[in-house]
Amino acid sequence: QYNQAVKQELKYASKALSQKVTSVQSYFVDQVIADVRDALIKEKNVSYTAANYMIYGGGLEIYTTLDPSIQEDMDSVFMNDEYFPLVNKMADRQMEHPQAAMAIVDVQNGHVKALRGGYGKKEASNTLNRAASSQMKRQPGSSIKPIAAYAPAIDLKLITPATIIDDVPAYMLTGKDEARPYPRNYDWKHDGLTTVRNGLKNSVNVVAAKIWKDILGPDNSIDYLKRVGINRENEKYLSLVLGGLEEGFNPLQMAAAYVPFAHDGMYYEPTTFTMVIDSGGKEVINRKSSRFNIAYSEQTAFIMTDMLKEVTKGRTSPYPHSGTAVKNVTEEIIGMPVAGKTGTTSLNIDKWFVGYTPYYSAAVWYGYDNSGSEPIKISTEEYDQAQIIWAAVMKKVHEGLPQKDFEKPASGIVQKRICIYSGKIATDLCARELRGNATKVEYFIKGTEPRDDDLCTLHVEAQVCTQSQDTLKRNLLAGPYCPAENVVSKVFIQRPEPYVPVYPNETAPKDVAYELPAGEYCTVHGEPDPSTLPGFEDWDMFDFIQWPETGRPPADDAPDDGGRNNDAPNNGDPSIHNGGTPDNDSPTGNIIEDTDGTTP
Repeated sequence: QYNQAVKQELKYASKALSQKVTSVQSYFVDQVIADVRDALIKEKNVSYTAANYMIYGGGLEIYTTLDPSIQEDMDSVFMNDEYFPLVNKMADRQMEHPQAAMAIVDVQNGHVKALRGGYGKKEASNTLNRAASSQMKRQPGSSIKPIAAYAPAIDLKLITPATIIDDVPAYMLTGKDEARPYPRNYDWKHDGLTTVRNGLKNSVNVVAAKIWKDILGPDNSIDYLKRVGINRENEKYLSLVLGGLEEGFNPLQMAAAYVPFAHDGMYYEPTTFTMVIDSGGKEVINRKSSRFNIAYSEQTAFIMTDMLKEVTKGRTSPYPHSGTAVKNVTEEIIGMPVAGKTGTTSLNIDKWFVGYTPYYSAAVWYGYDNSGSEPIKISTEEYDQAQIIWAAVMKKVHEGLPQKDFEKPASGIVQKRICIYSGKIATDLCARELRGNATKVEYFIKGTEPRDDDLCTLHVEAQVCTQSQDTLKRNLLAGPYCPAENVVSKVFIQRPEPYVPVYPNETAPKDVAYELPAGEYCTVHGEPDPSTLPGFEDWDMFDFIQWPETGRPPADDAPDDGGRNNDAPNNGDPSIHNGGTPDNDSPTGNIIEDTDGTTP
């Protein structure tokens, strides 16, 4: 039925190319004509002019992949001013209206179901189709990270969701800019030890850049981008993984590139038509069989989907961040399991959301055409519009569809309970972390999981004094004179590589506040004042249990030294005074490290 509807729109009564077409073609029809023309030129070896004549005047019947119901849902949102607020003062000065574009692709075969190339009523045929035109080259921002870094590295078994990347200030530039932090995270802050899963969830630039540069390598990244229809052979720069490209993308390219995550790692070349028949009923072009290739393993696709679902969720662990799309795109809002990735370019020029369900992959770009002299920055009020538009359309599209979940491979996936700060098998100490239970059941491609005896050694337990703190608000290690009621046991982390600032005034990672204050002892409770200690003459009224030395009364021939025994361990040692390092025999000065923790 929907093929017939569009076939009528594409079937022109006139046999002459020069005859004027009075109706305005939709964005989808514009793209179908462009795609059929390209196919005729490549497969039938005809000229551009001849291909146009065949389409407009040759009586061709073109069967498309359009779903009118989905297209109608999309059009209703793009015609609604509510989704295109006129709040940008910079745009108002340059007399530009906010724009957006969207493409929806069937994840089972790559068939394009709907396209929208701009806001509002379409005034003419063959206008700029921001959804699919090769002229649409907008930088994708962080929406490229899954396909440029994370998925390739997981597929090559170079990383897992539990791999730890140290999110600290990075200096990846050379020459005169080597002292400039690059890349910066969106908030210019750093969390420290971060799993790959959480780095993707919060779109941490440092994590993505380290994976791309130090683990994956540019050649592997470029190779995997080709597998999802993106050729960037000449852009082997670090900025690629952050979405800073010389030549950007359109929404159709991005929607198609995410299809493998939803469908067993298979990439399908997106198509807007399935068949072209001439006036005599003869088949001219056949696209019934989708063109595809294997981009990733089924296991990689499943794990990527599980991680990209986190982008649409709130906090699921002590990691202090929700997913970047949780306000606008969730399973509850869409009515179907959903996964995806946000994208923002430098200076907020472009906003993206690329996401998918078990049915469809879709991408939305939001921004301005920037026809003036200065690029228009997206205002705070518009910051989430790409997500909002995506959710509004996809909610309509999925109404009434049977509930369906992403499929898990029949084999090749295992689970382990790990520590989210070490990536190793969790111990009881991990569950008692200062920030909360740091254990998580994580997915792994079989063979990449940590061994059962590869236990977390990051966490250590120590006795601290609750009355003494350092500048990071950490309780300091208990000394020999800390009252028992002020001594508690806490679990800290000990970084494998201590954080050392590269430059003065560098922003320290947040996790330094949870590091063991090694060598820092209580500065509140020092050695008691000898004048306050009971002497020999006070023995009858003194409770010997509280005697500060050995708990035993002095010998009959003990000298009157004010109650002090100079041979007792530590006493009189100036290093102990006011929080000095206690002797190793001091029970309250020892650091207790549990290396025999059991997996919860």
